[in-house]
Amino acid sequence: MKKIQLIFTGGTIMSLQKQEGLNVDGQTKYMLLEKALCPEENFEIASPFCKLSENFTLDDVFCLYQQVLSCQKKDVKGIIILHGTDSLACTAPYLALMLQKCKKKIVLVSSNFPLDNPAANGVENFKAALKIIEDDRFTPAVYVAYKNPCDNFLSVHYASRLPEPLSLSDCFYAQQNRLAAKIEGDKISFISPLPTLTRHKFKLEGTFKKRCLQISSHTGLDYQIFSACNFDYALQTLYHSGTANALAENDSHSALWFANECKKMGKELFFCNIQRAENYYATTNLLAKKQATMLYNILPNVALAKVNIAQNFIATKKERDRFLSSNIAGEILD
Repeated sequence: MKKIQLIFTGGTIMSLQKQEGLNVDGQTKYMLLEKALCPEENFEIASPFCKLSENFTLDDVFCLYQQVLSCQKKDVKGIIILHGTDSLACTAPYLALMLQKCKKKIVLVSSNFPLDNPAANGVENFKAALKIIEDDRFTPAVYVAYKNPCDNFLSVHYASRLPEPLSLSDCFYAQQNRLAAKIEGDKISFISPLPTLTRHKFKLEGTFKKRCLQISSHTGLDYQIFSACNFDYALQTLYHSGTANALAENDSHSALWFANECKKMGKELFFCNIQRAENYYATTNLLAKKQATMLYNILPNVALAKVNIAQNFIATKKERDRFLSSNIAGEILD
């Protein structure tokens, strides 16, 4: 009987209440298996590091990616990654995009509360991950299993489409309900299959060394504050209509001004949070005329992962552009 690979990284699902507050405790891995009534001998266990997910760096994400790569070569049924909820939507797209075509099913599992809290959803999420790995109808891909406290079903997200959680909430809602599946008891309903993905295999080499300046659009934003920043490229999340201030090129409140500054500095500029459409606002059309890359139909957190991977792991601009425009793991929501 093939075992399932468990990778413990920390997070709330591995935390207990301590004197300093909630913090990770390595012994909780056994608590999870006990509460889920799963014998330890059914699993291969690895723990590359153990920390709260808000303390993750891109070096940790790369370490986890390498761990998963090595586990894919092992004779295991599938891979379950225990992860914190705070940066779940940050890590998930990196794994989906960097692994490209998965050889095994990979499921990220987290918990909204520590496992010793009766309100915690961690055990339920973990049991769902086991179902995903055992069910042959799920194809090899990177998934996230998560039960929103207010829902009567458990959501199975594609990692390439996992949104940031709602503000002041621990709920994750798929954009336009593009879930992979819903699990209600023993019933699994498949919702949204992935589109045809690129066949091109991108060669990824390097580490996360280059730095991205991430900008969120807001009223009163003055781009001049970034003049002294030491960055290699920039990504701006536009307003929900795919717009930003584009009133005047000589005003530092305008994205047009910032685009010109990036061009002078030889820094690439990317815009995200914009849907493909027949008609755009005049401001969007002005932005599109600049020497910047528009990342259409992709969630902002996923766009950040995709840009960082392209800039750090792909050698030539031609291949980087191809990577950014290709649908690697279903992240482009056409």
